[in-house]
Amino acid sequence: MSTHKEEELLTRRIIKKLSGQFFIEREATGVHLIDGSMVRVDLLLKPKQVAIDMGFCADVFGIEVKTPDNQKNAGYKKLFNCIKQASTYSDSVFSGDIPEFILIYPDVETSLACYNPPSPTSPYFERFETYRRAAVTVIRTLMHKFCVGDVVETHLGSISFRFSNATYYDTKAGRKTYSVKVPRRIASKKLSFEKYKGQVNNQWYGTG
Repeated sequence: MSTHKEEELLTRRIIKKLSGQFFIEREATGVHLIDGSMVRVDLLLKPKQVAIDMGFCADVFGIEVKTPDNQKNAGYKKLFNCIKQASTYSDSVFSGDIPEFILIYPDVETSLACYNPPSPTSPYFERFETYRRAAVTVIRTLMHKFCVGDVVETHLGSISFRFSNATYYDTKAGRKTYSVKVPRRIASKKLSFEKYKGQVNNQWYGTG
C-alpha cells in the first residue's frame, strides 16, 4: 500500500475516534507567521461542548498525520521531519486562529517501532529497551518545547493527548491535570499562549 493511502486510512481512523468531541477541518490552510509562507495542516480541531465540559480548554489545535517509515532503521528521520513540520504549524495562523499546539499521529512509540530491535532472546535486548525508552522520553520532552505533543491510542480504547510523558487530555477521563501547560518560548523567555497570541494579533492586526 502506498504511503498516501496509508496516511489516508490513519487520518480517517483518528477523525472517527475524535469527531464525537471535536469539530474537525481537513487540510486546513494557513500562513506562517515568520515568513508568510502558505502552510497546510492535516487536521485543525476545535472542541465541542462535550470536550469543554470534560475540561478541554484549548480553542484550536492541529494534528499532523505521518505514516511511520517501514524502511529499516529509518523511523528516526521521518519522525524528526514530522516534528519539525508540526512545530511550524504552531507558529502559523489559520483563518485568524493560532493553534495552541500541534499533535503528531501516530505517537512517538509507534513511529519508532520500525527501528529494528534485537530479538527478545538476545543478550542486548534489555539494554536496547532501556535506550529506546530513554530516547522516547527525550524526544517527547523536546517536542513539548516546540508546542508539539502526540496522540496515543490507549489500551482502554481512549485517545490521549500527551506532552512529554504526561497526559494533557483523555477522551474518556477528560483533562487529567492542569499542571500540563504548553507555553511559548521566545529566546530564553517563556510566554503564556494568551500573551503570545496577544502579541501576534497586535503585530499582524493592530489588536491585542
